[in-house]
Amino acid sequence: MKKIILGIFLSVLLFTTVDAKILVVPIQGEINSAKTNFVDSSIKNLKSEDTVIFKIDTYGGSIASAEEIKNSIMRSKAKTISVVDNKAESAGVLLTIASDEVYMIEGSTIGSAEPIPNTEKTLSYWRSILSDTAIRRGRNVDVIVAMADSDVAIENVVEKGKLLNLNAEKSKDLGISDYTYKDFDEFLTENNIVDYELANMNFGMKFLDFISSQVISSLFLIIGMSALVVELFMPGFGVGGVLSIIAFGLFFAGNIFAGSASWYAMAIFVLGLVLIFIEIMMPGFGVAGISGIISLVLGVIFAMGSLEVAIKSLSLAIIVTFGIGMFMVKKGMKTNLFNSLKLNNSLSSEEGFLSVDTAKLNVGDICLTKTVMKPTGFIEYMDVKYEAISVDGYIDKNVEVEVSKVEKSKIYVRRVI
Repeated sequence: MKKIILGIFLSVLLFTTVDAKILVVPIQGEINSAKTNFVDSSIKNLKSEDTVIFKIDTYGGSIASAEEIKNSIMRSKAKTISVVDNKAESAGVLLTIASDEVYMIEGSTIGSAEPIPNTEKTLSYWRSILSDTAIRRGRNVDVIVAMADSDVAIENVVEKGKLLNLNAEKSKDLGISDYTYKDFDEFLTENNIVDYELANMNFGMKFLDFISSQVISSLFLIIGMSALVVELFMPGFGVGGVLSIIAFGLFFAGNIFAGSASWYAMAIFVLGLVLIFIEIMMPGFGVAGISGIISLVLGVIFAMGSLEVAIKSLSLAIIVTFGIGMFMVKKGMKTNLFNSLKLNNSLSSEEGFLSVDTAKLNVGDICLTKTVMKPTGFIEYMDVKYEAISVDGYIDKNVEVEVSKVEKSKIYVRRVI
């Protein structure tokens, strides 16, 4: 009986098939922390009998994020395949060569992997990562390095001073890709792939991916600065202030999540805003204003992680903000926007005020102060108000004064002795 049971059990094991899973993971757009989490969460549970296909179309992004994705791909137990469908530029080169197999779609390109900023330290580190990955996956190391370092020359391939960028056929000829397909559907058909799962980002991940984009980050910077200028022109705290806070918050959140910024960058930026507000409340242009502007610029540079990108974004934001500011100035001159900054109320004769030209005052006339004289104020003579200057300095309200001198447009008074 035991032999029969054992025989049945062995038969079940022999004829049981394991369903292999095929997963397609699209890597599109900018390489950032959102892409890192997406790829890692998509492939971490795959088994050795599974296959994961990375459909790549990217112009690059963060080196740190690209390295994390590369590590996830190379740690995976599943068979890994990279299919470049359009472009694998910059950091996308590392992701592509990290897979066991690499294929290109006709018309696609791979290369131009120069790091930004291109310092000696950064380039050396980036070259080492690319070289190590190329060696481990059996790719042409010299060709891969030439994509990142313009000082590398390869005879009949690329001359010194230019970055290497390859089309699909050239990539195959130089040992970077294994084959070229007409399109992604042909790749699936030729490899007998009919049933597969498509990995998708959830809403939260898509949102983080969206705000991490450099283009969107620059847009948030422009909106934040423009809204701040509008708020400064408006009384109280309103929509401009709220929009500015939201925009700056998303700007820093996106850059922090993208891996290019840290909390100290945000702290420096906020300090700059505080210093500028202090300067606005003080007359003149001093240390607070200059320090505030410097802090704002440094905060943006530290947040965006690249001096080149930061300067471009800041320059565009300043141009747009300046234009809005000029528009608000012109608009404000026609509205009540600057009521608190200019004197709109006239002192008319109908309200009991007369200019000196119409005054009937003589030296020795006794008047009554209607306001505090410190030393300028208003006096009253025969129910008519005049602006006057006290020669005795400070004089309280409702004190009798004597006209001591009338000189052109000025009336001088003194206390009655």
